[in-house]
Amino acid sequence: TIAGKADLFKRGLITGLLNVAMIMVAISFFPQFIVNPHDIMREWWVLTALFMAVHLCWYSCLITLLSGLRKYMLRPKVMGAIKMTTNGLLLLLVAKLIFK
Repeated sequence: TIAGKADLFKRGLITGLLNVAMIMVAISFFPQFIVNPHDIMREWWVLTALFMAVHLCWYSCLITLLSGLRKYMLRPKVMGAIKMTTNGLLLLLVAKLIFK
């Protein structure tokens, strides 16, 4: 439903805005691109808007692609293969960490 999608969007937006990793990127990465030290806030907001626009485009493309693959991804064989692959990769990572 539309109300359900709007609620999911709102929750995702709040989660994204409160994401500590993204805040740290903004604090540590953006200052090197600020050219005019007299107008820091305006440039900061422009960089933030561009960053958000790139993320919006990326996640819109990702959602569109994955929604088309949803029926395929929900097949029991495919889900089993995904679980086996991720479990195997995690076991390899653990083995690498143990025997390093």
